[in-house]
Amino acid sequence: MKDEAAPLFRALDRELWVITSSADGQRGGLISTSVSQASINDQIPRLTVGLAVHHHTESLVHKSKSFVAHLIAPNQGDWVRHFGTQSGRDVDKFSKLDFTTSVTNAPILKDAHAWLECRVENMMESGDRHWYLAEVVDAKWSQEFQPLTFQAFLPQADDDLMPLLKKQLREDSLTDSQLVEEWRRSRHS
Repeated sequence: MKDEAAPLFRALDRELWVITSSADGQRGGLISTSVSQASINDQIPRLTVGLAVHHHTESLVHKSKSFVAHLIAPNQGDWVRHFGTQSGRDVDKFSKLDFTTSVTNAPILKDAHAWLECRVENMMESGDRHWYLAEVVDAKWSQEFQPLTFQAFLPQADDDLMPLLKKQLREDSLTDSQLVEEWRRSRHS
């Protein structure tokens, strides 16, 4: 039964997002495909985002209870390398970027065509991820904008980037499976 899930998930094509946050004088950003609308009512816009617990940006979201979710445009594939292949624990990902700070003090990328500024309302643990339910407190949307999806990004990845992404995916997958198994054991003991 589990063997059927992998090809089904691979057939899905999720949008690429940059999630940014700031806390205690630090700022961070990462790439996510785990962002979803959580309300159909336009008067109470909400979303969910799943962030791996071992990432620097997740710790900032956890502390600040806020973040900005930026959709990536097709011509911004370089953001995937920038935010997805280095850790904010090692480098300031914003030192050479044009950004402003939001009401919640999270960085907003000035070149972003679309973003949602959010305040966390609730959090759920799942072992490898913290899933945040968040209220959208501000937003920007360019009508002519079409978001970059994971499948559309892959042809953009050059010969240097693709092996790095595959290596990180393997490492994250191993870390995630260990964390999920530990979490499951702790819940059943």
